[in-house]
Amino acid sequence: MKLSGNALLGERGKFNIRKIEININNQGFVTPTYLTSRDNSDSQTIYEFHHEFEPWSGVTPKDQWSESYGFSAHIRATSYQSAVEEEQAFIFWPFTLFSVETTGERPIISFKIPSKNLDYIKDNISHFEIYLGKDGNWNKYISKVSKDLIGTDGNVIISETTNTVESEPINLSPGTYQAKVKVFDKWGYSFESNTIDFQTKEGIYSAGNRGLSASTWFPLQINKITGSNTGIISSFNPLFIKPLYQLTTLKPTITGIAFSGAEVNLKVVNNSDPSQTKTFTTTVNSDSTWIMVPHLFPDSMISISVSKDEFFNSLPSFNLKLSQPVSEEIQGVSITKQEERSPFPTFTPSPTAKLSPKSTPEPQEENKRCLWFICW
Repeated sequence: MKLSGNALLGERGKFNIRKIEININNQGFVTPTYLTSRDNSDSQTIYEFHHEFEPWSGVTPKDQWSESYGFSAHIRATSYQSAVEEEQAFIFWPFTLFSVETTGERPIISFKIPSKNLDYIKDNISHFEIYLGKDGNWNKYISKVSKDLIGTDGNVIISETTNTVESEPINLSPGTYQAKVKVFDKWGYSFESNTIDFQTKEGIYSAGNRGLSASTWFPLQINKITGSNTGIISSFNPLFIKPLYQLTTLKPTITGIAFSGAEVNLKVVNNSDPSQTKTFTTTVNSDSTWIMVPHLFPDSMISISVSKDEFFNSLPSFNLKLSQPVSEEIQGVSITKQEERSPFPTFTPSPTAKLSPKSTPEPQEENKRCLWFICW
C-alpha cells in the first residue's frame, strides 16, 4: 500500500522541515519512502511525501491478514528554528459507516474501525462526530461520541438507549438524507468515513442535551399531556426527554408544576410549515400547578418556558405528532392528514478515508509560517 501527504512551511530560508516520519501499526517511526520539496509561493515551501508499506506489519502474518484488520499510521513532522517543534496526526483504515436505521424514535447508527491494535488506536484518537445532511448541506447531529463505545471487534453502535453521547438540536422532516462520521485524533486533526444515504419516514428531531438556560432549582415540569404517553417531562431530568412523542388529539390538556405566580409560555411551530406558529400562556396557581389546552398542528414542535421576575427556565424542545389520520375543523377549513409510507432502503457501504486538516489553510501573509497545515 502507499500513503501520501504533504507539509507546508512558511518563511522559506528561515525555517525548515527537519524530518517527516511515519509509524505504521505502532512498529516505530521511519522516514517515508519518498520525500521532496518545492516552492509553493514567494515565502512557502511544500514538502510532499509518500510511503510504501505492508498493512499487515505488526498485525498478523500476510496470509492471515484481511481488510477488516486494517492498519494505522502515525505521522510526525519536525521543524527547527530557535527551538525544535513537532506536529503530529493519526489516521487508520478502514473507517466504514454501515447503516442508519430510523425505525425507532432515534436513529441507530453503526460504523466500524480496524479490529486489530484497538488499544493503540484508542490511545491516539479523541472522539467521533456524526453529521446528517442533504445536497452537501451538513448538520452536526452528535457532537461527541466517546471512544469508549468502541467494541472489542472495532464496531461502534449508537442505539436509542445510548446515553454517553452529546447531541445537537436538529429537525429533519421525513425524506432521504445522507450521513457520515468524522473522527478526531488527540492533536485535533480529523478525517471522515464514507457517506451513505438513508431514509426517515417520521423525521429526525433532537432537542440536544447540552444544558438548560437556567439553574434547575427554578423548575418547570409537565406532569401529563392527554392523548400522549409522554410521562413526566422535567427540567430535573432533561436528558430523558425524547425528541418525539405520538399524539391522538390536536387539543390536549397539558398539566404541570412550576413556581407559584410564574408565567408558563408554550410556543407551537408547524413542522410542515415553520412560518405557522402559535403561542399560549398561563399563570401558575398558588399550589404550584398549571394547566393549558393548546390547539396544536398535526406535526408540532413544542417549546415551553417559565419565568418570574429575574428567573427563567425552559425545557429542551420536543415534537408532538398525530399518530393517526384525523379530520378536524381548523379556522373553518377541514384538514385530513395521512402519513406517507415508503420502503426502507438497503445500504451498500463504500469505505473511504481521507485525512483533512483542522482548517483550510489561509493565504500566507508576510512573516507567517506553517507546519503540517498549522500556520502561526
